[in-house]
Amino acid sequence: MINTINLSNYSFVFSKSELSDLKRKNFIYGKNGTGKSSLVKAIREQYSDTYDIRVFDGWRGIIKENNYLDAIALGEINVDKQIEIDEIDEKIKEIDKEISEPQAGIENLFKKQNKIKSSYDLQNRKIETFYTSSASKISTKLSLGRSYDKRNFKIDIPLANILSERDINRLRETIKADKIIINPKISFPKIDLDKYLVATNGILQTVVLPSGIINELTNNIEKQNFAKLGMKIHNRDIDNEPCSFCGSVISKDRWVQLDRYFSDEVEKLDRRVADGLNNIENCLKSINDISIIDEKQYYPEYKELIQELNFEILEIKSSYNKSLNILKNALEEKKGKTIIKVDQVNVEISQTLSDFQLKYDDLYEKNMMYAENLEQKQKIANEMIRYHEVKISLDNFDYTGEKAILVKLESNNQLLSIDISSLKGEKNSLLQEKRKLIADMTKELSTVSRINEFLRGLGSRSFSLDYIDTPDGQKGQYRLLDTNGAERSVQTLSDGEKNILSFLWFMDSIEEIPDESERAKEKIVIFDDPMNSNDDSCQYLMMGVIQKFYRQENHPQLFLLTHNNHFYLQVTPHSKKYPSKSRNPEQRYIKFLKTENRTSMLTISCDSENIKTIYDELWEELKYAYEQNKVTFMWNNMRRILETYNRFNFKNNSPSEIENEFEDSVDKVLIIALIKSLNVNSHVGYETDIDISGKTRDELKDIFSYIFEKLNASQHFTCYWAD
Repeated sequence: MINTINLSNYSFVFSKSELSDLKRKNFIYGKNGTGKSSLVKAIREQYSDTYDIRVFDGWRGIIKENNYLDAIALGEINVDKQIEIDEIDEKIKEIDKEISEPQAGIENLFKKQNKIKSSYDLQNRKIETFYTSSASKISTKLSLGRSYDKRNFKIDIPLANILSERDINRLRETIKADKIIINPKISFPKIDLDKYLVATNGILQTVVLPSGIINELTNNIEKQNFAKLGMKIHNRDIDNEPCSFCGSVISKDRWVQLDRYFSDEVEKLDRRVADGLNNIENCLKSINDISIIDEKQYYPEYKELIQELNFEILEIKSSYNKSLNILKNALEEKKGKTIIKVDQVNVEISQTLSDFQLKYDDLYEKNMMYAENLEQKQKIANEMIRYHEVKISLDNFDYTGEKAILVKLESNNQLLSIDISSLKGEKNSLLQEKRKLIADMTKELSTVSRINEFLRGLGSRSFSLDYIDTPDGQKGQYRLLDTNGAERSVQTLSDGEKNILSFLWFMDSIEEIPDESERAKEKIVIFDDPMNSNDDSCQYLMMGVIQKFYRQENHPQLFLLTHNNHFYLQVTPHSKKYPSKSRNPEQRYIKFLKTENRTSMLTISCDSENIKTIYDELWEELKYAYEQNKVTFMWNNMRRILETYNRFNFKNNSPSEIENEFEDSVDKVLIIALIKSLNVNSHVGYETDIDISGKTRDELKDIFSYIFEKLNASQHFTCYWAD
């Protein structure tokens, strides 16, 4: 349906650039020259591609005279097929009851689907509003700016994920982190504790027996150690050197005995013990020199891992210290005990330094890589926090539940669409069947039959159409028959008769089924001054047909434009409905009024504003010209009112007698010019060139009131002006 007509290309005709708020029925009254045909032209220009525009503006283009046959060209139809068509139409009507908009209170598929669509749209708007508001809140909270809107929010929904407070804090630290200059990698000491354990136990289990016998040393470890120490502090190259302990001279024989008792193997064992102790001391120093890892050298991502590694460092140091001290103590105990075995020891390490080095190296490399990709990591951290906020919004809104409602509504709508589509398919099949029937019919005969039925209602002025079988097989030719059945020449058809015949043909053509290419187009029916040169009987026939047309349910949108006051009053609905705050009827009434060469389009909103008789219209136009301060138009309407008044209220007084009544009036010239309008013979000059430019609208009104006072019709003036 057309709602608005753009009139910007017709600014030379209309005072407004558009005509809007159009209804299913649009009745427009305007005198000739006010732009009715321009409005029709604008409709055709703007909507011909979208709608099937049907315009009736007279008989030309519908009737073609055939002077050779003295006939008019129409067409054919086979009425025997009409019963089948009626049955199909009935089936289509039943389908339309389900798929078309029903009357109030009736529930059908169309109404059910509209309700579901309305609920779907409401739910969809609710969710879309949620998208917008959530995106706005997240953007504000995370300072994302205009770059984050509901489109981004929708993309984030599949990635939404809730985070722990600890994770959030870690990610925020990552976001705030600066680039770290990382120190070289730490190398931890490589101590093979198993190797030291085996070596130590080997020493502890080694026994070296003396090769000679010194009774005072046998089975006495302290004395043996004392003797070995004495051999170290005394010099065998000094003859008869006294013993530092007893003062006795150490003879060469004693040295020989001691050398034989303490062989090289014993010395080697003692050296092994000393070397073992030295190595373990070095290991202990290396272990104790190990420092914990500097957390500042690592990004927040690895803070907890660094803390774990530092804890492990302390545990490893403690474990190694304990194990090495066990070995150390065992070797200390082995000192001097070359001829006896010392019990083996056992140590266990849960984690070696080599294992720890691998862990540390792995974390170090990750930290280095992190430094190289810090910007990307910070971007990911921002995204993860955003996904967290998205998840909170989704949960607070119960997004899953709200989305499920929308999906269910969409599913219900699809099911109804399938049902409606099935019915539409059935309807299309029926229409195809109907077209096949029509293809076998001579459509014009059916049309002519209906036209003849209407023409019989014209009474004595009626005539009918009769099909002609021509020798050459030419189809669609019709002759005229008068009321007595006698042939009548088409040359005798008046314009009025051609007009009513064309009108009836036009009305019948509206009902025809469109071609496949036109089926999707909605019809728009326009009557552009349809009544022209018709007598009263033709007028009332035309009025009746038009009224029947627009009273039909779901009739095409109607535009009726006329300059005929009587036709307008009779053809429009008797019970007129006007728009108000509480209702929006399908009727619209518009009046075209021309002032200063441009037409104003006035909406008629109540009965008192609607078109009245011609005389009433003259008074309405006078008041309108007064309201618009159009003095010249007031003057012209005042003269026409006086002319019409005189036709219905003949005065015995001649104009000259009435003129004498105004002898002392300062506006006598103007008054006399108007009074001359009372001359019914129209022989008296109207003095149209009289200058009224200096007069105001109120002065003209006062002059007009004064004239009616002198005509003894003051009450008449008051009644019409106040109406």
